Amino acid sequence: HPSRIHLLAELLERVTRERRIQVVATTHSPTLLAHLSEASLKDVVAFGRDADSGVTVCSRLADLEHFDELKESDHLERLISTGWMERAL
Repeated sequence: HPSRIHLLAELLERVTRERRIQVVATTHSPTLLAHLSEASLKDVVAFGRDADSGVTVCSRLADLEHFDELKESDHLERLISTGWMERAL
């Protein structure tokens, strides 16, 4: 539920830190990403489709040219939901 998604982000980060494990998950929720710490957000891998070739492309968010702008944005959810991330790939 959107009003509780911050708890999911906290749980994922706490469990991975305490158990020293990696979690692989998929989401279409910009809200979940907005609740991740900067360290976790850096390791998020985003997938998109190249408009010209139709090939799936992916990149770690930390490797995107404008990651610093993304992580500092007060409107992270809006940047993601408006397609900024796909265009940045």
